[in-house]
Amino acid sequence: MTATVLSIGGEELACLRAKPDWTLREVLAAMLDSGALAPRGARAQILHGGLRLAAGASLADIGAAAAGSQLTLVKLPPWDLLTASADGTARLWNATSSECSSTFTGHAGSVFSVVFSPDGSSVLTASNDHTMKLWSAATGECLRTFTGHRSPVRSAAFSPDGQQVLTTSDYSMAQLWSVASGECLRAFVAGHGEFARFAKFSPDGKEVLTVSGDAMVKFWSTASGECLRTFESLGSVTLSVEFSPDGQTLLMGSLDSVAELWSIATGECLRTFTGHSDFVLSAVFSPDGQEVLTASADSTAKLWSTSSGKCLCTFEGHSDFVRSAVLSPDGQQVLTASEDNTAKLWSTASGECLRTLEGHRSVVQSAIFSPAA
Repeated sequence: MTATVLSIGGEELACLRAKPDWTLREVLAAMLDSGALAPRGARAQILHGGLRLAAGASLADIGAAAAGSQLTLVKLPPWDLLTASADGTARLWNATSSECSSTFTGHAGSVFSVVFSPDGSSVLTASNDHTMKLWSAATGECLRTFTGHRSPVRSAAFSPDGQQVLTTSDYSMAQLWSVASGECLRAFVAGHGEFARFAKFSPDGKEVLTVSGDAMVKFWSTASGECLRTFESLGSVTLSVEFSPDGQTLLMGSLDSVAELWSIATGECLRTFTGHSDFVLSAVFSPDGQEVLTASADSTAKLWSTSSGKCLCTFEGHSDFVRSAVLSPDGQQVLTASEDNTAKLWSTASGECLRTLEGHRSVVQSAIFSPAA
Protein backbone atom coordinates (compact mmCIF):
# COMPACT_ATOMS: atom_id res chain seq x y z
CA MET A 1 0.00 0.00 0.00
CA THR A 2 1.02 3.63 -0.44
CA ALA A 3 0.52 6.26 2.24
CA THR A 4 0.98 9.99 1.80
CA VAL A 5 2.39 11.95 4.74
CA LEU A 6 1.33 15.59 4.98
CA SER A 7 2.39 18.47 7.20
CA ILE A 8 -0.21 20.19 9.38
CA GLY A 9 -0.44 22.82 6.65
CA GLY A 10 -1.23 20.18 4.03
CA GLU A 11 2.16 20.09 2.28
CA GLU A 12 3.15 16.65 1.01
CA LEU A 13 6.25 15.48 2.86
CA ALA A 14 6.61 11.87 1.71
CA CYS A 15 4.91 9.06 -0.16
CA LEU A 16 5.65 5.79 1.63
CA ARG A 17 5.36 2.19 0.50
CA ALA A 18 3.93 1.02 3.80
CA LYS A 19 2.34 -2.09 5.27
CA PRO A 20 -0.85 -2.19 7.37
CA ASP A 21 1.03 -3.68 10.32
CA TRP A 22 3.59 -0.88 10.44
CA THR A 23 3.89 0.80 13.84
CA LEU A 24 5.06 4.34 14.58
CA ARG A 25 8.62 3.05 14.58
CA GLU A 26 8.44 1.76 11.01
CA VAL A 27 6.66 4.89 9.73
CA LEU A 28 9.24 7.24 11.25
CA ALA A 29 12.12 5.04 10.07
CA ALA A 30 10.79 5.22 6.51
CA MET A 31 10.46 9.00 6.79
CA LEU A 32 14.04 9.26 8.03
CA ASP A 33 15.23 7.17 5.10
CA SER A 34 13.36 9.44 2.69
CA GLY A 35 14.87 12.57 4.26
CA ALA A 36 11.42 13.90 5.18
CA LEU A 37 12.08 14.03 8.91
CA ALA A 38 14.89 16.32 10.06
CA PRO A 39 16.91 16.85 12.11
CA ARG A 40 17.59 13.21 12.87
CA GLY A 41 16.09 12.40 16.26
CA ALA A 42 13.37 15.04 15.98
CA ARG A 43 10.19 14.16 17.91
CA ALA A 44 7.01 13.62 15.94
CA GLN A 45 3.52 12.15 16.05
CA ILE A 46 1.55 10.57 13.22
CA LEU A 47 -2.21 11.18 12.91
CA HIS A 48 -4.89 9.68 10.67
CA GLY A 49 -8.07 11.66 10.89
CA GLY A 50 -8.49 12.30 14.59
CA LEU A 51 -6.58 9.21 15.68
CA ARG A 52 -2.96 9.16 16.85
CA LEU A 53 -0.60 6.32 15.96
CA ALA A 54 0.41 5.41 19.50
CA ALA A 55 3.44 3.31 20.42
CA GLY A 56 2.60 -0.33 19.80
CA ALA A 57 -0.39 0.44 17.54
CA SER A 58 -0.37 -0.27 13.78
CA LEU A 59 -1.61 1.69 10.79
CA ALA A 60 -4.46 -0.80 10.53
CA ASP A 61 -5.45 -0.06 14.13
CA ILE A 62 -6.11 3.61 13.25
CA GLY A 63 -7.87 2.85 9.95
CA ALA A 64 -4.95 3.68 7.67
CA ALA A 65 -4.59 0.28 5.99
CA ALA A 66 -5.98 1.20 2.57
CA ALA A 67 -3.90 2.31 -0.41
CA GLY A 68 -3.79 6.09 -0.66
CA SER A 69 -4.26 6.65 3.09
CA GLN A 70 -3.25 10.12 4.24
CA LEU A 71 -1.21 10.61 7.38
CA THR A 72 -0.38 13.88 9.11
CA LEU A 73 3.02 14.52 10.68
CA VAL A 74 3.01 16.66 13.83
CA LYS A 75 6.44 17.83 14.96
CA LEU A 76 6.93 18.06 18.73
CA PRO A 77 9.39 20.01 20.89
CA PRO A 78 12.58 18.14 21.89
CA TRP A 79 12.89 16.24 25.15
CA ASP A 80 14.90 17.61 28.03
CA LEU A 81 17.47 15.12 29.30
CA LEU A 82 18.97 14.75 32.77
CA THR A 83 22.29 13.12 33.66
CA ALA A 84 23.89 12.34 37.03
CA SER A 85 27.64 11.97 37.41
CA ALA A 86 30.40 10.90 39.76
CA ASP A 87 31.80 14.42 39.22
CA GLY A 88 29.26 15.61 41.85
CA THR A 89 26.83 17.30 39.45
CA ALA A 90 23.66 16.68 37.51
CA ARG A 91 23.08 18.34 34.15
CA LEU A 92 20.07 19.31 32.04
CA TRP A 93 20.44 18.97 28.26
CA ASN A 94 18.52 19.76 25.09
CA ALA A 95 18.03 16.58 23.07
CA THR A 96 18.20 18.34 19.70
CA SER A 97 21.21 20.60 20.22
CA SER A 98 23.11 18.42 22.77
CA GLU A 99 23.74 21.65 24.70
CA CYS A 100 23.85 21.68 28.50
CA SER A 101 21.31 24.27 29.63
CA SER A 102 21.77 23.94 33.39
CA THR A 103 24.17 22.36 35.88
CA PHE A 104 22.95 21.38 39.35
CA THR A 105 25.88 22.00 41.68
CA GLY A 106 25.83 21.63 45.45
CA HIS A 107 26.47 18.03 46.42
CA ALA A 108 29.74 17.21 48.16
CA GLY A 109 30.10 13.81 46.51
CA SER A 110 29.15 11.65 43.57
CA VAL A 111 25.56 11.97 42.31
CA PHE A 112 24.21 8.45 41.87
CA SER A 113 20.74 9.15 40.48
CA VAL A 114 18.61 11.96 39.09
CA VAL A 115 14.90 12.04 38.20
CA PHE A 116 12.25 14.52 37.13
CA SER A 117 9.11 14.98 39.19
CA PRO A 118 6.01 13.59 37.44
CA ASP A 119 5.04 17.09 36.24
CA GLY A 120 8.59 17.91 35.12
CA SER A 121 8.87 21.01 37.30
CA SER A 122 11.40 19.62 39.79
CA VAL A 123 14.57 17.53 39.76
CA LEU A 124 15.63 15.13 42.52
CA THR A 125 19.21 13.97 43.07
CA ALA A 126 20.71 11.32 45.37
CA SER A 127 24.34 11.55 46.45
CA ASN A 128 27.33 9.96 48.08
CA ASP A 129 27.25 12.89 50.56
CA HIS A 130 24.33 11.15 52.39
CA THR A 131 21.70 13.63 51.14
CA MET A 132 19.03 14.12 48.48
CA LYS A 133 18.34 17.51 46.93
CA LEU A 134 15.22 18.92 45.28
CA TRP A 135 15.85 21.49 42.53
CA SER A 136 13.81 23.74 40.29
CA ALA A 137 14.05 22.37 36.74
CA ALA A 138 13.49 25.87 35.34
CA THR A 139 16.05 27.83 37.37
CA GLY A 140 18.45 25.21 38.79
CA GLU A 141 17.83 26.57 42.31
CA CYS A 142 18.11 24.09 45.19
CA LEU A 143 14.68 24.07 46.86
CA ARG A 144 15.29 21.57 49.65
CA THR A 145 17.96 19.25 51.04
CA PHE A 146 16.79 16.00 52.63
CA THR A 147 19.02 14.88 55.51
CA GLY A 148 18.83 11.88 57.79
CA HIS A 149 20.63 9.08 56.01
CA ARG A 150 23.96 8.16 57.57
CA SER A 151 25.51 6.62 54.47
CA PRO A 152 25.54 7.27 50.70
CA VAL A 153 22.06 7.58 49.16
CA ARG A 154 22.03 5.27 46.16
CA SER A 155 18.64 6.12 44.69
CA ALA A 156 15.71 8.50 45.09
CA ALA A 157 12.40 8.34 43.24
CA PHE A 158 9.14 10.28 43.27
CA SER A 159 5.82 8.61 43.99
CA PRO A 160 3.43 8.65 40.99
CA ASP A 161 1.61 11.68 42.46
CA GLY A 162 4.87 13.53 43.17
CA GLN A 163 4.06 14.01 46.86
CA GLN A 164 6.56 11.54 48.33
CA VAL A 165 10.12 10.38 47.75
CA LEU A 166 11.47 6.84 48.22
CA THR A 167 15.19 6.39 48.92
CA THR A 168 17.74 3.63 49.43
CA SER A 169 21.04 4.02 51.23
CA ASP A 170 24.07 1.87 51.99
CA TYR A 171 23.67 -0.19 55.17
CA SER A 172 20.09 0.91 55.91
CA MET A 173 16.52 0.26 54.90
CA ALA A 174 14.45 2.12 52.33
CA GLN A 175 12.85 5.33 53.60
CA LEU A 176 9.78 7.34 52.59
CA TRP A 177 9.87 11.16 52.71
CA SER A 178 7.42 14.04 52.34
CA VAL A 179 8.34 16.35 49.45
CA ALA A 180 6.50 19.28 51.06
CA SER A 181 8.15 19.11 54.48
CA GLY A 182 11.33 17.11 53.91
CA GLU A 183 10.29 14.88 56.83
CA CYS A 184 11.04 11.15 56.88
CA LEU A 185 7.61 9.51 57.14
CA ARG A 186 8.69 5.91 57.68
CA ALA A 187 11.39 3.33 57.11
CA PHE A 188 10.73 -0.13 55.73
CA VAL A 189 12.86 -1.91 58.29
CA ALA A 190 11.61 -5.40 59.14
CA GLY A 191 12.73 -8.73 57.78
CA HIS A 192 15.59 -8.23 55.32
CA GLY A 193 18.78 -10.00 56.30
CA GLU A 194 20.70 -7.22 54.58
CA PHE A 195 20.07 -3.58 53.72
CA ALA A 196 17.70 -2.79 50.84
CA ARG A 197 19.67 -2.54 47.60
CA PHE A 198 16.66 -1.33 45.59
CA ALA A 199 13.25 0.18 46.29
CA LYS A 200 10.48 1.00 43.82
CA PHE A 201 6.93 2.33 43.95
CA SER A 202 4.26 0.21 42.28
CA PRO A 203 2.67 1.96 39.26
CA ASP A 204 -0.30 3.08 41.39
CA GLY A 205 1.95 4.14 44.29
CA LYS A 206 0.07 2.00 46.82
CA GLU A 207 2.94 -0.43 47.39
CA VAL A 208 6.69 -0.25 47.81
CA LEU A 209 8.99 -3.03 46.62
CA THR A 210 12.35 -3.62 48.30
CA VAL A 211 15.11 -6.02 47.22
CA SER A 212 17.97 -6.96 49.53
CA GLY A 213 21.45 -8.19 48.75
CA ASP A 214 20.34 -11.77 49.48
CA ALA A 215 17.73 -11.46 46.65
CA MET A 216 14.80 -11.44 49.10
CA VAL A 217 11.92 -9.36 47.72
CA LYS A 218 9.32 -7.68 49.94
CA PHE A 219 6.15 -5.76 49.14
CA TRP A 220 5.00 -3.11 51.62
CA SER A 221 1.96 -0.90 52.07
CA THR A 222 3.02 2.67 51.29
CA ALA A 223 0.35 4.05 53.64
CA SER A 224 0.97 1.84 56.69
CA GLY A 225 4.47 0.44 56.23
CA GLU A 226 3.10 -3.08 56.74
CA CYS A 227 4.90 -5.93 54.94
CA LEU A 228 2.30 -7.49 52.64
CA ARG A 229 4.22 -10.43 51.15
CA THR A 230 7.70 -11.82 50.61
CA PHE A 231 9.52 -13.73 47.88
CA GLU A 232 12.36 -15.64 49.51
CA SER A 233 14.61 -15.41 46.47
CA LEU A 234 14.49 -14.52 42.80
CA GLY A 235 17.62 -16.32 41.67
CA SER A 236 20.94 -14.58 41.06
CA VAL A 237 22.23 -11.40 42.70
CA THR A 238 19.91 -8.62 41.53
CA LEU A 239 21.43 -5.43 40.10
CA SER A 240 18.16 -3.69 39.14
CA VAL A 241 14.41 -4.16 39.53
CA GLU A 242 11.40 -2.60 37.78
CA PHE A 243 7.60 -3.01 37.84
CA SER A 244 5.82 -3.57 34.53
CA PRO A 245 3.42 -0.73 33.63
CA ASP A 246 0.43 -2.93 34.56
CA GLY A 247 2.00 -3.90 37.90
CA GLN A 248 1.72 -7.64 37.19
CA THR A 249 5.37 -8.56 36.64
CA LEU A 250 8.87 -7.64 37.78
CA LEU A 251 11.92 -7.20 35.57
CA MET A 252 15.28 -8.03 37.14
CA GLY A 253 18.80 -7.34 35.87
CA SER A 254 21.36 -9.71 37.34
CA LEU A 255 24.98 -10.50 37.98
CA ASP A 256 24.84 -13.53 35.68
CA SER A 257 24.45 -11.41 32.50
CA VAL A 258 20.70 -11.92 31.96
CA ALA A 259 17.46 -10.10 32.68
CA GLU A 260 14.47 -12.04 33.96
CA LEU A 261 10.72 -11.46 33.95
CA TRP A 262 8.89 -12.68 37.08
CA SER A 263 5.20 -13.04 37.89
CA ILE A 264 4.27 -11.12 41.03
CA ALA A 265 1.21 -13.36 41.59
CA THR A 266 3.08 -16.69 41.48
CA GLY A 267 6.76 -15.88 41.96
CA GLU A 268 7.47 -17.79 38.74
CA CYS A 269 10.16 -16.79 36.25
CA LEU A 270 8.27 -16.23 32.99
CA ARG A 271 11.09 -15.35 30.62
CA THR A 272 14.85 -14.88 30.47
CA PHE A 273 16.52 -12.32 28.20
CA THR A 274 19.88 -13.79 27.21
CA GLY A 275 22.51 -12.17 25.00
CA HIS A 276 24.73 -9.87 27.06
CA SER A 277 28.28 -11.02 27.80
CA ASP A 278 28.60 -9.27 31.18
CA PHE A 279 26.50 -8.03 34.14
CA VAL A 280 23.08 -6.54 33.35
CA LEU A 281 23.25 -3.31 35.34
CA SER A 282 19.81 -1.95 34.41
CA ALA A 283 16.58 -3.32 32.93
CA VAL A 284 13.41 -1.31 32.24
CA PHE A 285 10.13 -1.65 30.35
CA SER A 286 8.98 0.45 27.42
CA PRO A 287 6.03 2.74 28.31
CA ASP A 288 3.54 0.25 26.82
CA GLY A 289 5.27 -2.77 28.39
CA GLN A 290 5.76 -4.50 25.04
CA GLU A 291 9.54 -4.16 25.06
CA VAL A 292 12.40 -4.44 27.53
CA LEU A 293 15.60 -2.37 27.49
CA THR A 294 18.77 -3.56 29.20
CA ALA A 295 22.14 -1.92 29.95
CA SER A 296 25.26 -3.98 30.52
CA ALA A 297 28.86 -3.98 31.64
CA ASP A 298 29.63 -5.29 28.13
CA SER A 299 29.33 -1.63 26.96
CA THR A 300 26.03 -2.16 25.10
CA ALA A 301 22.31 -1.71 25.60
CA LYS A 302 19.76 -4.08 24.05
CA LEU A 303 16.07 -3.80 23.18
CA TRP A 304 13.96 -6.98 23.50
CA SER A 305 10.44 -8.16 22.78
CA THR A 306 8.73 -8.75 26.14
CA SER A 307 6.50 -11.48 24.74
CA SER A 308 9.10 -13.50 22.81
CA GLY A 309 12.38 -12.60 24.51
CA LYS A 310 13.89 -11.88 21.08
CA CYS A 311 16.58 -9.18 20.86
CA LEU A 312 15.28 -6.46 18.53
CA CYS A 313 18.25 -4.09 18.52
CA THR A 314 21.70 -3.68 20.05
CA PHE A 315 22.99 -0.16 20.78
CA GLU A 316 26.78 -0.16 20.37
CA GLY A 317 29.10 2.82 20.67
CA HIS A 318 30.09 3.31 24.31
CA SER A 319 33.67 2.46 25.27
CA ASP A 320 32.92 1.38 28.87
CA PHE A 321 30.15 -0.03 31.07
CA VAL A 322 26.64 1.20 30.27
CA ARG A 323 25.25 1.99 33.72
CA SER A 324 21.66 2.71 32.71
CA ALA A 325 19.37 2.83 29.68
CA VAL A 326 15.84 4.24 29.44
CA LEU A 327 13.22 4.73 26.72
CA SER A 328 11.57 8.06 25.97
CA PRO A 329 7.89 8.33 27.00
CA ASP A 330 6.85 7.84 23.36
CA GLY A 331 9.23 4.89 22.91
CA GLN A 332 10.98 6.50 19.92
CA GLN A 333 14.38 7.09 21.54
CA VAL A 334 16.81 5.48 24.00
CA LEU A 335 19.10 7.31 26.43
CA THR A 336 22.16 5.57 27.86
CA ALA A 337 24.61 6.56 30.63
CA SER A 338 28.13 5.19 30.64
CA GLU A 339 31.36 4.94 32.57
CA ASP A 340 33.06 6.52 29.52
CA ASN A 341 31.83 9.89 30.96
CA THR A 342 29.14 10.36 28.30
CA ALA A 343 25.45 9.80 27.71
CA LYS A 344 24.12 8.90 24.28
CA LEU A 345 20.76 9.38 22.58
CA TRP A 346 19.68 6.67 20.11
CA SER A 347 16.89 6.00 17.65
CA THR A 348 14.88 2.90 18.56
CA ALA A 349 13.81 2.60 14.91
CA SER A 350 17.33 2.35 13.46
CA GLY A 351 19.65 1.80 16.43
CA GLU A 352 21.62 4.86 15.25
CA CYS A 353 23.36 7.10 17.78
CA LEU A 354 21.74 10.53 17.33
CA ARG A 355 23.63 12.58 19.91
CA THR A 356 26.50 12.23 22.38
CA LEU A 357 26.30 14.35 25.54
CA GLU A 358 29.80 15.33 26.62
CA GLY A 359 30.89 17.56 29.49
CA HIS A 360 30.88 15.48 32.66
CA ARG A 361 34.33 14.96 34.14
CA SER A 362 33.62 11.47 35.46
CA VAL A 363 31.31 8.46 35.12
CA VAL A 364 27.73 9.21 34.08
CA GLN A 365 25.76 7.10 36.57
CA SER A 366 22.21 7.60 35.26
CA ALA A 367 20.24 9.50 32.63
CA ILE A 368 16.55 10.12 32.07
CA PHE A 369 14.05 11.83 29.75
CA SER A 370 11.67 14.60 30.82
CA PRO A 371 8.07 13.40 31.34
CA ALA A 372 5.59 13.38 28.47
CA ALA A 373 3.59 16.62 28.21
